[in-house]
Amino acid sequence: GTIRNVVLRASYTEGGNANYYAGRSGDVEHNEVVYIGVLAGNNEANGRIENCAAGGYYLSGSDGTLHAYQNSNLYAGGLVGSNAGTIINSAADTPKMRLSSSYANVYMGGFAGTNSGIIRDSYALGHLETIFAKGGHVAMAGFAGENNAIIDDSYCATALTASGETAVTYGFAPAGGVVNNCRYLNNGTYSYIGQMYSFNFDNGAGDGISYRELQLSPDAPNAAKHSYDFNNTVTHTDQYPFPAVVRNASNELVHYGDWLDEEQMGT
Repeated sequence: GTIRNVVLRASYTEGGNANYYAGRSGDVEHNEVVYIGVLAGNNEANGRIENCAAGGYYLSGSDGTLHAYQNSNLYAGGLVGSNAGTIINSAADTPKMRLSSSYANVYMGGFAGTNSGIIRDSYALGHLETIFAKGGHVAMAGFAGENNAIIDDSYCATALTASGETAVTYGFAPAGGVVNNCRYLNNGTYSYIGQMYSFNFDNGAGDGISYRELQLSPDAPNAAKHSYDFNNTVTHTDQYPFPAVVRNASNELVHYGDWLDEEQMGT
């Protein structure tokens, strides 16, 4: 089937108790296989997602954290948990995705947990956090936690914070599959929804670039005419600084959510 022209947006405030949650009401128990995404858990091989966006959702478990336990497999992404079909011209802005893993295998991405299909002309922003990781394997990536197929012409600006002996971070995605003309924000300190994060990733697929380079990327003319914050208010003067890909009913490029600002640090 096809999902086209769908926008999911919610109000988000850092530390707020009225945020909208997407995820799982219970833990990921022993030997379970779970796919979690704001728009779709699993986009299957015959599925197509086009011109869709998700912004402002806290991806979590019942207590604010996704808990995964022994021998389970969890795939979590800001738009989809797993993609085996086709996704084009879509975006995810996920202000919080929080994980605790105990001897589980977890793949978390700002856009997709795992990809075995085709993703093109898409982007992800947000903050992914692992607060505990022991045993098993945890891959946290700005765009895709695992890639076994094709990702083209996409980018991410995703903050990653990890604690635990088995958590590994990747600016865009781990090595694997085919990644063409994909970029991730790197080498700097940036603020996102009132919090500051350091970006320093040096492994995996994709090209790490600066804030200015992302603004001047080949797709830079794709500036959003309107940008919506997490409170669903359109802002005309504070324009989204990076390439936009999602169009509204008037065929205008639109970004849904917040974005990162570059911090000028003193010496």
